[in-house]
Amino acid sequence: MFYRDDLKKLFVIDGGLGRINIYDSSSYAAIGSILRKGAGPMAYDSGSKLLYVVTGGRDGNMPESYLDVIDTTSGKRMSETAILVPELDRYYIAVPRHGTQVAELRAFRMIC
Repeated sequence: MFYRDDLKKLFVIDGGLGRINIYDSSSYAAIGSILRKGAGPMAYDSGSKLLYVVTGGRDGNMPESYLDVIDTTSGKRMSETAILVPELDRYYIAVPRHGTQVAELRAFRMIC
C-alpha cells in the first residue's frame, strides 16, 4: 500500500486480481484502478510523485518482470521502464532523454 496524504489517495496492490486499486481516503470510494498482472513490490519517489511497481513475472504467470511507472497525481500508468529477462540473465532499463542527455537502453547482467 501507498498513501499520498496531500491528495488523500490510497494505492493498494491486489496481485490476485492483477490490479492496482486507487481509493479516496476521505470517502473510502474506489476512484480508479490500473490492470497489471502480477503487481507486487512498489516504491515511491516523493520528488517526482511517481510510484514504481514491479509487475509480471512468476506472480503474473508471465516469463518477464517489468517496472511500471504510475503518476500518483493522475492515477495513470505512464510507462514500463524496465524488463527482467531471466533467460538472458539481463535487466534492461529505458533511460529517457533529459536535457542534453540522449535516450538510451541500458543492460545489466544479473549476478546470483
